[in-house]
Amino acid sequence: MIRILDKLASGSPAFHATTTEDLLALQLVRKLGDFQQIGKYRILARRHSAFLLTEAFRRAIDRGRGNGDGFDNELAFLLNQQQK
Repeated sequence: MIRILDKLASGSPAFHATTTEDLLALQLVRKLGDFQQIGKYRILARRHSAFLLTEAFRRAIDRGRGNGDGFDNELAFLLNQQQK
């Protein structure tokens, strides 16, 4: 487990997805071009549904903000909507 965290912390490109959550995180990182934040996306993929994350991604792309910041904003918006 520590070796995986060490790889993530160092930004090592040798990281390989071993779970569906890791695969989702890896795809989001690739599509958003936010490679340095793989650890953040892995945590998000474990905490939130694939539907919610892909919806945030779709909304960010539709608004012309297909980057990490745009995704974060859309995810925050959707999470806020869920709490109402």
